[in-house]
Amino acid sequence: MECKGYRFSPAEHLKGETRTSALFEKGKSFIEFPFRVVYRVEDAPSDAKVKVLFSAPKRYRRHAVDRNLMKRRMREAYRLNKKALYDNVPDTWGKTLCVAFRYVSDSNIDYSVVDSKMRKALSKLSERVFSHE
Repeated sequence: MECKGYRFSPAEHLKGETRTSALFEKGKSFIEFPFRVVYRVEDAPSDAKVKVLFSAPKRYRRHAVDRNLMKRRMREAYRLNKKALYDNVPDTWGKTLCVAFRYVSDSNIDYSVVDSKMRKALSKLSERVFSHE
């Protein structure tokens, strides 16, 4: 599945306890404040080359309204900037990249900041994953 337009299709959502727990247990991570990015390359191909999860833990944002707001902002920033990541995925890549973006700030930030930080996080992620291939 390629990056067609600006959609964030259900095939791109990271779901399932097995895949999610494997990502957090065996994955590598880095911080691009206000995000902690956890990623893992799985050898098994999937219907999407990149599967993504967004999280805003209760530890940092006590109110559900704030957690949902930040997850919406992260999803939107990813949706608009994911092309930078997809451009680096080789065409014959028979693997799946699983990524989790966790919001680790204790305050809400503007969408413009989330967008710029998402761009930086995606470029750092693509550099770490695809420069070793």
